Amino acid sequence: QLEEQFVFMVTKTGVRRIFLFNHDDCKWYARWSSAGNVGEVRYTEDLTAVAANLIEKTPGVEVECYFAKIEDGGVVFQRVGRQSG
Repeated sequence: QLEEQFVFMVTKTGVRRIFLFNHDDCKWYARWSSAGNVGEVRYTEDLTAVAANLIEKTPGVEVECYFAKIEDGGVVFQRVGRQSG
């Protein structure tokens, strides 16, 4: 499971900062998610939930979440949340 891999890497390497990204119209996420095609709100809610869970399991780690989307022909990264434990 991905969460276990994060916890393992943080514990073994001493990483203190993690960046999580998701992007608009992610085909993998749509297949994985029981909700099917989801919008930006669901993406960002799930990102912040993952961040909170990582922080709970790896105290002292800072997690930043970003949502990427195409605007005016370029990629824009919108910061969704920043949490630390």
